[in-house]
Amino acid sequence: MFKNLLLVGLVAMVFSCTNKEIEEAPPADLLDKNRMADVMADLSLAEAVISIKTIQNPAFNTDSLVKFNVFKQNSITRKQYESNIQYYSAHPKEFKEVYDLVLKKIEGIKK
Repeated sequence: MFKNLLLVGLVAMVFSCTNKEIEEAPPADLLDKNRMADVMADLSLAEAVISIKTIQNPAFNTDSLVKFNVFKQNSITRKQYESNIQYYSAHPKEFKEVYDLVLKKIEGIKK
């Protein structure tokens, strides 16, 4: 779980090292920052469950099933998620705000 969050953080930092944000029209189905953070937090938690289950039972392999359910639960498609990741990756200030919300959501669950 934290590997994925670390990866997202590293991507955000790499893009934040440049002062220019790539000018790109937002996708028509752009998720607001809070909703995007909900999806990213849910995906991180689903991946953590998969990791734990795989360690306990190496034959356990429901990676795509769990992710599919996360998208379904959030009423989005994988394509919509990927276009949003692409947009937010091109806009590091906004992506950092999303990432900060993800961390708050996960920290709130831990309490």
